[in-house]
Amino acid sequence: MIIELLIFGGAYVISKILAEEQQKKSYVKPLVTPPEKLISFVGATGVGKSSTINSLLGKEVCKVGVTHGTTVDSQRHQYRNNFYLQDTPGIMDIVDYLPHLWSAIEKSCLVIFTGKGQLYQPELAFLKQIHEKQTHLNKIAGKKQRGLSLYINHQDIAIATMTSKNILLQREAIYTQIEPYIPRTYIAFGDAKPTKLNDYSDTGKTELETMIWAYLTKEIQP
Repeated sequence: MIIELLIFGGAYVISKILAEEQQKKSYVKPLVTPPEKLISFVGATGVGKSSTINSLLGKEVCKVGVTHGTTVDSQRHQYRNNFYLQDTPGIMDIVDYLPHLWSAIEKSCLVIFTGKGQLYQPELAFLKQIHEKQTHLNKIAGKKQRGLSLYINHQDIAIATMTSKNILLQREAIYTQIEPYIPRTYIAFGDAKPTKLNDYSDTGKTELETMIWAYLTKEIQP
């Protein structure tokens, strides 16, 4: 009787283990739609997202203007190696574009948060949300499909109005503010202002372009 109980108990344990193993094999990870070959510029209204895309493409493809919030929807423009650049409406705008923005962010393999200097708290809070969302999606996917970087525009103004020492101090403050979410390797500085009216052929875009391709080739896993 004791032997029969031992045999029965052992068989039960083995069958339970086999059932658990089968359950593990049949478990399907939640599906995450892979991002598109899309590089989206996100940031507050007036930081120069549209001008930056114009600068990268060497011509005016995005409408820019002095009026508040010129960009009111997402616009895609062919870049290089089958990638597209996407302009988005500004955050912190009087119109709530957030649902539209989050859709654009989730579709992007690289989001470039654009600013003019140290970020205001609402900007920093939104950047943190992007970081958390991408981290969650990458974890589900099991690899890094989405990334986040920072571009600080309007450096021509900084050079014209600040000493070299103060510019370096400002940059160090930006690194300290952003490093919990973005390593300084993927923080670029530049100037997207055209040298002549609508002439984007010679703008301060070199550092940004170098950063973009370094990120796409070293960090993103298709």
